[in-house]
Amino acid sequence: MTGGASRASFELDHLFILTDSGAPAADRVAELGITEGSRNVHPGQGTANRRFFFRNAMLELLWVSDPVEAAADPSVPARLLRRWCGRGVGACPFGLCFRPAGPGAELPFRS
Repeated sequence: MTGGASRASFELDHLFILTDSGAPAADRVAELGITEGSRNVHPGQGTANRRFFFRNAMLELLWVSDPVEAAADPSVPARLLRRWCGRGVGACPFGLCFRPAGPGAELPFRS
């Protein structure tokens, strides 16, 4: 902990899954009756997504849309390009993103 802030809880904001371009798997999710939200592009990160929103979290099907952007800072630490390219040969396609559950919340690990 830094700056005297007290440790508070955190909660899941969204789960992402690295998928094929255009996220054709999202069609299957929609067939299950889950309503798809708006799509998004992440300028500077080189990724795009299809999203499914729930009461307190989101499922994001994510792919690399611009490999040059995905290979540049600040995207490199997340290793999204490397993981996206290797998703079919053993790289982990999953990611968890958290948010503070209240004021002053801190994650119990470095991020």
